[in-house]
Amino acid sequence: AFDQPWRSDLKLWEDNPAEYWALFDQMMNDLYANEMRIVPVFMWNWTQFPAMTGENASQMIADPNSDSYQLLEEYITEFVERYKDHPALYFYELTNELNLRADLDMVGRCSDGKSPPPPSCEPMGNFTTDQMIAFTSRLADYVRSLDPNHLISSGFSIPRPAAEHLQRTPEFSPDGPDWTRDSLAEFKKNLSDVHSGMDIVSVHFYNKEGYNTRLGI
Repeated sequence: AFDQPWRSDLKLWEDNPAEYWALFDQMMNDLYANEMRIVPVFMWNWTQFPAMTGENASQMIADPNSDSYQLLEEYITEFVERYKDHPALYFYELTNELNLRADLDMVGRCSDGKSPPPPSCEPMGNFTTDQMIAFTSRLADYVRSLDPNHLISSGFSIPRPAAEHLQRTPEFSPDGPDWTRDSLAEFKKNLSDVHSGMDIVSVHFYNKEGYNTRLGI
């Protein structure tokens, strides 16, 4: 399962969990010793767990019984049970800007049909905003069941300018995409809806010329 470098973010955890957690223990203790705290992101790479199980991200997000979702919960369980009482832990973050993939044709974007898709396309998947909300809410509830004492953030970016319109007609739908710019009311609605299961509203923003434009923000 780890024949490609992009699949191996958690190779050490799979191969030698004792060594993996020993290194993590050292980092947590070093942070605390230097008066720093950590916000761990459980799903920094949104295709990591599907890549490890031979599934795609659509399956992980939509199906709590999928192998990839179960593996994600397994990792979270080990992490939370190990560090929920560690003084260096600040709060939890579930994803890294997963909302920027919602309602887009990530499968089509990865493979334009002009050439065979690269191996990194295999775990890609398409999903709707509604599926993402259900997924992150479910995941947040699971984290709370293990640790009710720390807050949970989505890790989302600021919504795209057309987030609400894309939610109604995703890029992969027969009638989509609808890139009409959202009104202020629609922007607020999207921001509220996608954080309905969270404790902290996350709006990653990059104050760098041209960067947000490339993201469609």
